Amino acid sequence: MTVLVLLSETRQACGGIISGIYRWANAHNWNVHVVERAGESGDVAKLLRFWSPDGCIVEAGGSIAYAPEDFGRIPTVFIDRDSLETPNHDVVRLDCASLGEQAAQVLLSCDFAQYVYVAYPDPRFWCRERRESFLGAMRLNGIVPLVFDAPEKDLTHWAQKLLEWLKGVKLPCGIFAANDTVAAEVLQICKGLGLEVPRDATIVGVDDDKQLCENTQPSLASFALDREKAGFLAAQTLEARIRHPDAKRKDVLYPVLRLVKRLSLRRGGNVAMDAHVFAMLDVIHRRSCQGISSRDVAQVAGCSRRLAELRFREACGRSIGDELRAVRHENACDLLRSSGLPILAVAESVGYSSEDALEKLFLKLSGCSPYRWRERELKRRFS
Repeated sequence: MTVLVLLSETRQACGGIISGIYRWANAHNWNVHVVERAGESGDVAKLLRFWSPDGCIVEAGGSIAYAPEDFGRIPTVFIDRDSLETPNHDVVRLDCASLGEQAAQVLLSCDFAQYVYVAYPDPRFWCRERRESFLGAMRLNGIVPLVFDAPEKDLTHWAQKLLEWLKGVKLPCGIFAANDTVAAEVLQICKGLGLEVPRDATIVGVDDDKQLCENTQPSLASFALDREKAGFLAAQTLEARIRHPDAKRKDVLYPVLRLVKRLSLRRGGNVAMDAHVFAMLDVIHRRSCQGISSRDVAQVAGCSRRLAELRFREACGRSIGDELRAVRHENACDLLRSSGLPILAVAESVGYSSEDALEKLFLKLSGCSPYRWRERELKRRFS
């Protein structure tokens, strides 16, 4: 079976989706051809004639909008496309209801004076869905959030409007941003207004763009989306469509993977975190993979190690060492989940020098070995 995969962005940007497609394809003897940004030159029809595919998977989350009618009667599944725009094709899209509920739960866990949703400046269906699901979850809890939704092609004008608008928001506030790009802009504006993040404003984005989220000050908390599962579900749905071409059209949802907790997210009800503790947390989250120790972390506090430990435990509810282990565990889980790296390579990537050290960590925090954890996770997501 020959399947053509069209991407609206680069392979690198769509890596998770491609991995999911290949996970299905390799188990079902598909011949897959991946083409980046074909819509830029209007060559979709030529590609269809060139490959004569049995079916197509179209990733539509980026800047190129492939027209559903271009695919005619060829079985085609769209990923991250508005279902209303593709009434004759199967669609795999994010479970926005679950995303909105999770965002509401995260922000409601802290006692904010105001809750806020900030929309993407360019109107998109997914931005609308995220807004409505978040507002619905908040209203269910008796809270009506503020919404900043000001479509604007000029991003400078949009940022200026947002800055003026944020001046009227009560503090402290919890902000759910439509995606990480918006979250980063909100963060910069908050800092420009003299607000401290996360004390005055907690910010949570969507997509877990690591290059962006880990290089802001402070780093941005974000919901990671299961793009690999999206690709897998798209391939599975295409297989069913090819076998049953007259079956009812499907709208398939892929899940949120997890909340990646970084420093823009307030911890519990702690409003005023000591600047030294915040500095220690920053070092842990940015340098845990470099093999640093609790002693190294304590040195940035500018006081004795004993006092640093006391301050940290009082603010965070656990020791510096516990925080280091928790962050390394989360990073290791990400690698086990998203790569085929050997266990030793995973251990070295998160700051350990041996496979045994990582195994001890997993036995303590997960109750099983890294190998067994990966096996269970793959079974849970793809069986």
